[in-house]
Amino acid sequence: MSRKIEGVCRVCGRQAKLTFEHIPPRSSGNNHKVRMYNGENVDNVKASLFGIGTPSGEYVIRQQGMGFDALCANCNNLFGRHYDKPYARLSNDVRSEAEDMRKELPENGRGYFSFNLNGFMPLAFIKRVIANFCVIDSTGSMTDCRGFLLDPESTALPDRYRLRMLIVPEPAKTCMSGWMMVLIGKNVDNLDSVTLSCMLAPPFAFVLYDRNRSSMLPVLDGDITAMSTVDSVQRPNMTLTLPIMSARIAAVPTRWMLPDQSLNVQ
Repeated sequence: MSRKIEGVCRVCGRQAKLTFEHIPPRSSGNNHKVRMYNGENVDNVKASLFGIGTPSGEYVIRQQGMGFDALCANCNNLFGRHYDKPYARLSNDVRSEAEDMRKELPENGRGYFSFNLNGFMPLAFIKRVIANFCVIDSTGSMTDCRGFLLDPESTALPDRYRLRMLIVPEPAKTCMSGWMMVLIGKNVDNLDSVTLSCMLAPPFAFVLYDRNRSSMLPVLDGDITAMSTVDSVQRPNMTLTLPIMSARIAAVPTRWMLPDQSLNVQ
């Protein structure tokens, strides 16, 4: 059994013994040994985000799956009780259709796929995703999500966030980033900025955008932010249409996070 680490919970903000939080949930298939590379290594950032080279240097072996010692037991248990199941259900449903999705992918590796959801729980699903981003954010800048996440019935996701979701129906390496600022434009003297965080955990990829720290936002196909406004008791039957991309595109997150004219990362 791993030794408990004392620290600040990345959701509730309390000092406590931190528990291991699976990202994505263990029940979605995140239950096998993984190698986690240090994201502070410049070469690893280039490899993970730009597809330049391969990850190297220090890494940690996680026998129990991808995740972090980042949540107190109360937050960990709350998320597991209320939010993990809807996420795992959709993840497993998408995997069951992955072969058909791959057959329908255009030659350029990009397209759209629609699937029907019966009894889906949109609010719980998006809370699980936002919680994932809180866990990978080591800066503590997402404390404004605390009320939204700790109250299963809350629909008050702060307006500063926009969440985009894509489908990756092929095996690909998991990639997660904290907040970063990307500069966009063709003229270095007149650049726009977008602040975002990304998470690739097949069969899903997510991009979280911070409107308050961006001078513009790209067109968000696959925007699922509206899921946060659905009442917790609603289990709608709905059709979800999302962007779909091949593993070769997903392997280079800068190719799907932003338009091609992005120039720099700070």
